[in-house]
Amino acid sequence: NPHSDLPCATEDATGSRKTMTWSRYGQLLSFTDCSGYVTRYDHDRFGQVTAVHREEGLSQYHAYDSRGQLTAVKDTQGHETRYEYNIAGDLTAVIAPD
Repeated sequence: NPHSDLPCATEDATGSRKTMTWSRYGQLLSFTDCSGYVTRYDHDRFGQVTAVHREEGLSQYHAYDSRGQLTAVKDTQGHETRYEYNIAGDLTAVIAPD
């Protein structure tokens, strides 16, 4: 594994343990917190996070443009926040859901 330096687990002084799984490309695939709740991550072919799935059945989705810039985030209620950029790639607007 070329990313064997990435942590598989951490444990604090109280014994609370958190675990992580990684793709062969070093992308976080899942995170299990000290309560045992699992969060899963989906990535596109460029390694960008496209979805975050929480154990409770809540998911958040991310969209990107051809330059790899975040253009939208849809939350668990289906509300979408959009992001706009100028030609130089600078963020020019954040448009919150109504």
